[in-house]
Amino acid sequence: MDRDADVEVAEEYELMGRRGVGAARIVFWEEVPEAAVLGKVDGGTAVFNTIMVSERLTSASNPLGMARAALEIAVRYADRRQAFGGGMKQL
Repeated sequence: MDRDADVEVAEEYELMGRRGVGAARIVFWEEVPEAAVLGKVDGGTAVFNTIMVSERLTSASNPLGMARAALEIAVRYADRRQAFGGGMKQL
């Protein structure tokens, strides 16, 4: 598509935790030339789903890493903590 084509950002989506990443619905008011079509016409869902595989894995890795760090901190704390006459590990 030509950069000067009649394209509109119709709706910007608010993303939880990903405010620096823009996501929006884009509307093309001109017919897209056949030379500019990627893949099959109306085949965007398959392309989107392929791209989203790695995005979902990346998005899942952040909370998993934070959970692991939180668990490690909790275990270190439990090793040192004394309660009811002994270490918490023995409880």
